[in-house]
Order: sequence, then structure tokens, then C-alpha cells
Amino acid sequence: MDFTYTENIAPHQKYLEAKLTDCLCKHVMDLSSEKAKAAADKSIRIGYPQAIWGYGSEIYKNPEENRIIQLQTIRKNDL
Repeated sequence: MDFTYTENIAPHQKYLEAKLTDCLCKHVMDLSSEKAKAAADKSIRIGYPQAIWGYGSEIYKNPEENRIIQLQTIRKNDL
């Protein structure tokens, strides 16, 4: 698997417009967007704060470190 970051969201537009309840995964890594904040907030309100990646180890409090660690975990699991 190759992971390439891009600002081009066109291939993923259908996911951005999907209802959260229709998605298989309801986890968020980065709380910088309003949609991610809303997903995390709703998850916390229903008693599932683990929706924020890095919640268990509290690395979510440092967004850049959390992003790096979570992406490394994804890459490692793909090998």
C-alpha cells in the first residue's frame, strides 16, 4: 500500500457528504474540521469518547504527534 497525502478531496467527496451513522468507522484523528469536531462531540455525548484516535493513551491532546503515531500504526498494520 502506498500512502500519499493530497489536498484533492474529489475522490472522497461521497464520504464527506455521508451521514455518520451510515459509515463503518466513526473514528476521527484530527479535530480541526467542524465535521470531525461534531463527530467527536456526538460520540462523547453517547458515551464513546474512544472515537478520537489516541484517546486511550491521551496522545490526542497533541494533534501532530497523534497524527504521526496513528499513521505509523496504519502503515505497520498494512505490512
